[in-house]
Amino acid sequence: MILTVFAGIAEFERVQIRERTAAGRELARARGVHMGRPAKLAQPETVLEHVHFIPAHIQRL
Repeated sequence: MILTVFAGIAEFERVQIRERTAAGRELARARGVHMGRPAKLAQPETVLEHVHFIPAHIQRL
């Protein structure tokens, strides 16, 4: 019986956490905060800046 009570409390807490997290995300979006993983490269032109070895047949292009 005590485990059932603990499970109910845990489920309630999980719902509360999800609601608070969702509310925080909405507030952050309203402030214009970027969420998620940052872009690997900002501009397509920066691709060559990150390449350490460019084969000769590509360098001739």
